[in-house]
Amino acid sequence: MPGFEIDTSELRRLQTDLGKIPAKVVAPAEAVLKKAAQVLKDNMAAEFEGSPHFKRVGAAVSYERRGFAREIAYEIGPEIGRGAGSLAGIAVDGGANGGGGSVKVDHLLEPEAVAIEKHMLDVLGDAL
Repeated sequence: MPGFEIDTSELRRLQTDLGKIPAKVVAPAEAVLKKAAQVLKDNMAAEFEGSPHFKRVGAAVSYERRGFAREIAYEIGPEIGRGAGSLAGIAVDGGANGGGGSVKVDHLLEPEAVAIEKHMLDVLGDAL
């Protein structure tokens, strides 16, 4: 019974090339996410500053990078304990006895998510 050979050298080269993509993508992806975090921070601060009752919360809005090495994440929002940052929960969700709930921040996420998706596709396209 005759045997046959399959040349897998191109698959091995593809595997090697694909393995290099994460290293190429981390720095540009970091830049995209950092810019998005800054935009969200600025927009969120503006929402608080536009409120007649919670404008001081805007100064407490910040962002912080989370994650290690290849894991990239940003936490964005008012810092509890910094200035009027502790009032953010009441400003957004309202108080236990009513009041508050007048500052809306959820609508800020969708437009920025669209921008992140576009820029990340560009980053991945450049890496491939």
